[in-house]
Amino acid sequence: MRQAVRIGVRLDELTSLSRLLDPDLVERVIESYRKKDGGKPKTYTIELGWKLLSIARQTGCVDEGGLERLDELRAGLEEDRQKGMTEKNMAVIRQVMTASLWSEVLRVPALLMQEAGDLRQQASVKAALRAQLAVAIGILTFAPVRLGNLARIRLGENLIRPSGPLSPYWLVFPDYDVKNRVRLEFDLKERLTGLIEEYVHDHRPALLRGSNEPWLFPGENRGHKGSQEPWGADHGCGRGPGRHPGDAPPVPPCRGGADHAGDAGL
Repeated sequence: MRQAVRIGVRLDELTSLSRLLDPDLVERVIESYRKKDGGKPKTYTIELGWKLLSIARQTGCVDEGGLERLDELRAGLEEDRQKGMTEKNMAVIRQVMTASLWSEVLRVPALLMQEAGDLRQQASVKAALRAQLAVAIGILTFAPVRLGNLARIRLGENLIRPSGPLSPYWLVFPDYDVKNRVRLEFDLKERLTGLIEEYVHDHRPALLRGSNEPWLFPGENRGHKGSQEPWGADHGCGRGPGRHPGDAPPVPPCRGGADHAGDAGL
């Protein structure tokens, strides 16, 4: 909204989400960011197209013709995205993938789930959060998805068992939920499936708080887990600076879609 006002749109014209996501206005906003970037869009501007399209799809406030135009704007921006990973990210990956370190990472989910089992009788919510972290890390070792997608996994929609109730889970995301518009599918294998089953049946109910929503990772206030909620640790004070056991899963993070048009840069 701020950028729209900066380019001359009157504030009293921005009366609804459908107005904010109007393709003509979005095109003007993106073009203003492109000029600000010196003609070649930077990562923020490129991701803006994807975020706004995602919001429009999720809220249903833009018709099919408008969605097509927003998708064309997104595709045009994607052409300027740097291909592959930056050298900085590749350096991190090389460090993590060394045999000894990666083998330690693979052991973490089972260790955390064991801790959750030990805690369950005396501290069910704390145990559930520990089990939640175990599953999150386990999934990321098989499926390196963005944290936004991870938090929004739905049972029966993203986490499915196409070969029947006794078969391994598959994790799937349709193309419109993925930043680069490529459908994602991951076979999670039997060991991880067992870990997920233990979490879903023994621990997840403690986090639902009476809700029957299908989120794999329920949030504190209904809905899915929020970006500011801890993964696996107690909620409380006394947290100093730096990483803590309950912070986001220790895998190189990627930002997911925005929850509001204002967050996305309008």
